[in-house]
Amino acid sequence: MKIKKILLAILIVVFLVCICFASIKIYQFEKLQTFEWDGDDIVSNGITYEVDTELSWWTFTDRLPIEKTIGKFKGDKFWGFKTWVLKIEDYPSNELIMVRGLMFDAIYVSEKADRSN
Repeated sequence: MKIKKILLAILIVVFLVCICFASIKIYQFEKLQTFEWDGDDIVSNGITYEVDTELSWWTFTDRLPIEKTIGKFKGDKFWGFKTWVLKIEDYPSNELIMVRGLMFDAIYVSEKADRSN
């Protein structure tokens, strides 16, 4: 009888920890910046990003250092999202972002960014 109570208490604690973890993750997802597709371009906060095929090709050969996830796409749900917007280390997110999907990686550059480097 005492073992059943201990197991039940452990089960309740594990369940509560799981609920807390899921709640935190859902809250973090809802706070992400929202991006929208505009044809082949991406728009967010008045900034338009265009795909850069040369940099995107480079992602297939080398892994870029990702700093953090900064966005989601309009219409994505927590349990069904498939595409992320990522910030690349050492680059401002208003100039260069990486879009990582289930089956692709692509680099998008802001129309206003200096592409001479």
